[in-house]
Amino acid sequence: MTMIALIISLAAGSSAAAQDVAPPAIRPIERVMPVYPAYAVGLGVNAVCLGQFEIGAGGVPADLCVRCSTSLPASSPSAERTAASFAHASEAAISQWRYDEDHIGTRMTDVRLSFLLPDEPDVEIPDPPAMGECPGHEAS
Repeated sequence: MTMIALIISLAAGSSAAAQDVAPPAIRPIERVMPVYPAYAVGLGVNAVCLGQFEIGAGGVPADLCVRCSTSLPASSPSAERTAASFAHASEAAISQWRYDEDHIGTRMTDVRLSFLLPDEPDVEIPDPPAMGECPGHEAS
């Protein structure tokens, strides 16, 4: 059985002016872990995904955008398709997360999901494309 590591880090963005003290991290009260694409496991592919969304009514993520990069060379014929499969897995999971309704309207930025296989601990994965490449999102 292959062990798979999924690492998730969260950051909340704010349209308010910077404060001297950082706000506490906003964490989902319900979190569904993404499913590592099976064929990517077979190929030994790792990925890093960055997501952005707004916490909408009912604490549900809305206006979700995810961009991913993989450990495959950019010139690989399957690189784009593989990155898209990690993005789909990330979007499917994040869309099921739930937040406390006190955070409705908060823009979550830099939600990072790392898909890492234990056999490839030192592999370099480039940063995902900028969020500006998502419809309705400005580059961050």
